[in-house]
Amino acid sequence: MPLTPRPRSAAVASFALLALATTVLAEGFVAPHELKEGDRCVGKTVFAGSRIDTFGLVILGVVHAVSPGGDVILARAEGERLEATGILQGMSGSPVYRDGLLIGAVAGTWPFAEEPIAAITPIGEMLPALDALDRGSGGGGGSGRAVRGSALVPPGEERSSRIQWVAVTAGLAGATESGTGAHSLGAFAGREVAPLGVPLAVSSGDARLISRLASMIGSSGFVPVAGPAGASDAAAPPLEPGSSVGIQLVGGDVSMAAIGTVTLVEGDRVLAFGHPLFNSGSIEMPMVGGYVHALLPLQTASFKYASVTETIGAALVDKRRAVAGRLGDAAPTVPLRVTVRTGGEEEATRYSFDVVRARALTSFFSGMALADAVSEAAKGVGAASVTFRAVVSTQGGSIEYENVFATEDPMFRTAGELGTLLDVIYDNTLEEIDPTGIAVDVTVEEGLRRKEITRVEAARSIYRPGDTVRVRLTLRDWQGPDSTEVIDLALPASLPDGDVRLRVGGASSFHEWEAERLGDGLRPRSYAQLLDLIDRSRPGNTVVAQIVAPGPGLSLSGSEMRGIPRRAALVLATSATSGAVDPTEGLVVAQRELSLESEVQGDHEIVLHIRNDR
Repeated sequence: MPLTPRPRSAAVASFALLALATTVLAEGFVAPHELKEGDRCVGKTVFAGSRIDTFGLVILGVVHAVSPGGDVILARAEGERLEATGILQGMSGSPVYRDGLLIGAVAGTWPFAEEPIAAITPIGEMLPALDALDRGSGGGGGSGRAVRGSALVPPGEERSSRIQWVAVTAGLAGATESGTGAHSLGAFAGREVAPLGVPLAVSSGDARLISRLASMIGSSGFVPVAGPAGASDAAAPPLEPGSSVGIQLVGGDVSMAAIGTVTLVEGDRVLAFGHPLFNSGSIEMPMVGGYVHALLPLQTASFKYASVTETIGAALVDKRRAVAGRLGDAAPTVPLRVTVRTGGEEEATRYSFDVVRARALTSFFSGMALADAVSEAAKGVGAASVTFRAVVSTQGGSIEYENVFATEDPMFRTAGELGTLLDVIYDNTLEEIDPTGIAVDVTVEEGLRRKEITRVEAARSIYRPGDTVRVRLTLRDWQGPDSTEVIDLALPASLPDGDVRLRVGGASSFHEWEAERLGDGLRPRSYAQLLDLIDRSRPGNTVVAQIVAPGPGLSLSGSEMRGIPRRAALVLATSATSGAVDPTEGLVVAQRELSLESEVQGDHEIVLHIRNDR
């Protein structure tokens, strides 16, 4: 039964909105209060290739105040095509006209609807995005945190990731999603009006990558779809209302682009989608042409199977009711260069990507691009040993990072390493850092190259200050023979009598020791100290041997102070001021490290006795 529009006087609307509606009507648009049940309208969208087709609609009514200042126009689409498929994902932004005048854009529907009912965003609510564009409000990186790159680390492998330890220690580990994205258009008759899902065309054949994308960004309204990287080499026709358009998140050797429809073109200004991508305000994202290969009808939600063409401009504004951009503008991206090697092969496979430049998105989509490269050049899943190296260029210099680890999920473990590293850089609260380029070198070898420390022996139990402690450790190779290593530790000549602890462990154990010993003193107070914390962490193939003496130590503004006389350290530690001077538990009086070819796990501890009178 058709819906009866509520009288405008009954709607919760301000005089300002009524004034806007009158202005919109005077400028050649149709405001919601001018529509009536039964009005026949025409919509424009692309059903095949890049050709714009029309479809009919009949107005059912207008639902006022579904959100603050927001109305929804309801219409039933006509024609065999949409009656067979329903309202299609990818139609977001399709303009709707009455008597040749624009009333708004298709933006939502109901899941499992038996009829092609469209929720239309009024054009008057979309135009503020163009106003923001004219005011120069675009050009930012987006302020919301949509997804975190650190969430790509496979469950259970966080402990062996050195950069995860850095993130937790620095207080930068957080939720994987903020819930930002395509918000509800409102509710009617107790049923939610769902914004049309946005097809995310992904030129990857890896089903796990598509599934992971869906699980992590699906709540933001994106529906990842595996598809081709591009339509053809031919130039796309000029953009006009009803044309397919894409917002590219990753370009280059893999493409990931959100597909929608253009609502309005005025000069070099473009208005599209009828709902947000992330609702993150100012953005800078490449705007590309779109090409529809087929329409895929599903009982849940049908969609356009589409890909992207060449770059045509930049999306600069992402508001709650629309996305706006400018033709001919260039959106800066972050170049990501990836080299993947596999064990036993001299040749490397190289990839080149351009990732969206936005604090909320770069880390996650860089990780996903790397995951695709590792899956294609090496393997996606199964026992593997990985050497990972990354160099992140920033305006303040380069950040180098390396890790060695064994994993059953090489594609997402490497993705998580890169994603977490970029999270740490972007999310630090100490200094605004803008990565300008990323280079990653990954070597993937078959099998789990992993060693466990099973035994630690010192030559004797009693030592004098200044002696050398020779430590022998036994390591059990995963599915291999035992091996031994020797580490010599020189005791300070000034070491007083008493007991000290000799402990030997892998990198993850070392990280736990440091966190326990230094506590809040590890937390960086400056960006330079954050970089020092990254350097302080150790790759997974490291064996650390320490001799720890009892007694207080000090950390001054995040930097550990060594060599302070014991009595002075005791006085300072007892009067320490939180945030400036932090006491530490124990003093590392000797430390040596070994780098092996495999990830090392496990730890052991021995008590040694220091005697001057031996």
